Amino acid sequence: MHEGQRPSYKLNAILDSELGLNKLDIPGLPYEEKLDWHLKAQREFPLEYCVYNIFDNLMIVLLDKKTNDLSSAITILAGYSMYDIFPSLPKRICIAFTYYLLAQGYVAGSVGAEMRNNYDEEVIGTDGWIVTLTACMNAENGLDVLKELPQFYSAFRGQTADADLTQAYPSATNMMNQSRETTIFELLFINGVSEEVRRRTGVNLTAGRVNAMDIANSFFLLPDKDDVLDAFNRRVANSEPSEEYAQGF
Repeated sequence: MHEGQRPSYKLNAILDSELGLNKLDIPGLPYEEKLDWHLKAQREFPLEYCVYNIFDNLMIVLLDKKTNDLSSAITILAGYSMYDIFPSLPKRICIAFTYYLLAQGYVAGSVGAEMRNNYDEEVIGTDGWIVTLTACMNAENGLDVLKELPQFYSAFRGQTADADLTQAYPSATNMMNQSRETTIFELLFINGVSEEVRRRTGVNLTAGRVNAMDIANSFFLLPDKDDVLDAFNRRVANSEPSEEYAQGF
């Protein structure tokens, strides 16, 4: 969850990368990651298959002694939650909030059939957030994989990535204590600013100190820096320089 995606999360691959070990081979039946192998091993090598399974359990213990995932990291991060929902941050927040309410003397109960209010149709919508660039908008920066055409950039790329903005809402809930109960006012619209700009600005503002000039121009409708410079130069050109101005500059 915290180190990025691995090529494989199968136990054999994790054991090999972390400990340099692999699952046991049964003499006469080399290990294969297939269901047929397990069926044949149980049927024809019952004793050896029991040893194979015991070794799997021992490998988990040895692996955790190195990573401390089960004994420490996952236990702390899971909090009140069961391990089966560990990958879901929203679910873990809901469970933690339930116990927080219990400590305050409240119980999380049922809700009404109508979850929306009169302003929900006026604020920024929740649809249309996934944006995929069309092929014509992709930069021609693929790998030169054709030996005969070394200057030809193909559609093959060494690295690809996507931005998973769905993680923004549980993180913002934790970081900014953001909820309907803690929000004093909610922006509905700004004259001259489209919803697309408001969406983009909302993402940028929660991402940190980024795109300040774009936010100033598109969201606050301030003039572009070149326009400001032109206006300043015109004002200087049309004004009589005073003694104070000359001394100051």
